Order: sequence, then C-alpha cells, then structure tokens
Amino acid sequence: MYVPDLSGFIAEGMDTVFGLIASGGATVIGAPFVVYHGEVNTDNDGLVEVCVPYSGPLTPGGRLILRQEPAHAEAYVTLTKSQFQFPGILDAYDAASAYASAHGSASDLGPREVYPHAWDGLKGDDLAGDMAWPFVPQES
Repeated sequence: MYVPDLSGFIAEGMDTVFGLIASGGATVIGAPFVVYHGEVNTDNDGLVEVCVPYSGPLTPGGRLILRQEPAHAEAYVTLTKSQFQFPGILDAYDAASAYASAHGSASDLGPREVYPHAWDGLKGDDLAGDMAWPFVPQES
C-alpha cells in the first residue's frame, strides 16, 4: 500500500469490516484503528491492516481475520484531521516512537492510527484521533 492509495483503502476496509460485524450479529465495542506492519510512504508499500474491536460471533473468511491483541502500553499523539495528512503525520510517528524508546523497548505490535470519530463529518481543525506506538515499558 502506497500513500496515494491509503485513504481509499482505509475507507473501503472500514466499510467492509463494519458491514461484516453487523451482518455477523456482533457488536462494535471500540474505536476502529489501522495497524501499519511496514513503512507506507511514496517509496515503500508496507502492509496495512484495518481493525475494529468487536464482541459477539463472527466467522473468519476471505480477507476477514479474527485475532486478539495482548494488553500493551502505547505512546500516542492526538491529532486534528489536518494533522493526519502525509507527510505531516510523520512528526507524530517520530514523537511517539521517541517517547516509547525513552521509556521502554520495542513491541512486536505495529504502530497504529486510531479513529474514534466519524471522519467525514470532521473539519480540518477538529480532533480526529491518535497516532499510537505500542511499546514495552521499562521496569521501575
């Protein structure tokens, strides 16, 4: 996935996953988020995963994979809608990564963007969500 294709992929992925949750009889129980399993920019086409926390019965199949993430700590930066735009969002990635490195060690979980608000109804200066960096806190 390259940057120019990202917003369309996320929108389509969210629509698909929300539809599967509703048709499967499950319930959304948290903010949707997107996990980056590799760099996504103009030169790198990293793997991207659209996730929606849910409760209830769902059957995996096709592109739908069910998984449970372990509890974990995250360094995060809350952003406005306009701050989510590439390449400006990279500042949030750098800040969250620096905090995580200063306060712990790397996690096996990928960095993510969390979208707790309906994206289409937001203006550029409205708070839109978080850029979050999972990490393992150092012991005190």
